[in-house]
Amino acid sequence: GMAGLCFLSSGVGCVVGSISGGRVTDLLLKRRRRELEAAAAVDAERAEEIKVSAETRLGAMWIGTGVFLCGVIICGWLLEHKLSLAGVLVTQFFIGGGMAFTFQSLGGYVIDVFPTRSARITGVQNFWRSAWAAVIVQLFPTMYTNIGWGWSYTVMFFLTLMSLMLMQFVVFRGSALRERFGPSADLQ
Repeated sequence: GMAGLCFLSSGVGCVVGSISGGRVTDLLLKRRRRELEAAAAVDAERAEEIKVSAETRLGAMWIGTGVFLCGVIICGWLLEHKLSLAGVLVTQFFIGGGMAFTFQSLGGYVIDVFPTRSARITGVQNFWRSAWAAVIVQLFPTMYTNIGWGWSYTVMFFLTLMSLMLMQFVVFRGSALRERFGPSADLQ
């Protein structure tokens, strides 16, 4: 029925975010590869040791997560103040697009880090994403009842922001952590 049309904005956002997330990530990788090739041309001795790290993919996460966070915070307060349904649907487009954009970067990263176990690691990633979704679905009615839509979405905003800070740690230390604890992955 008509209620199902409300999911259209989020779905279109997911398609747009998925396509643009993959393209932006590819552009970041190509740009970094060109920078490293230019540096290698200057310093021929280091040419063999210069490689694009898997963490380069995670740079695009800031774009997708920023779009997602803006959508979340605006949506929550639109709902809190019972403003425009059209506004909520527009924010749902940005929430879906931001999530899909971010998943492109993260999905490519975990496959680069675990190239021989890509199906397994993708399954683990989907498991944790679904587990957190299940937890949020259980907590959200209590949050909404006690603190309202706006503050519930604001809590989600800050939880997402904290997880982004953890991902930034991976950007800075991921290569060193892989060397110490696990598989090494550098893109050729």
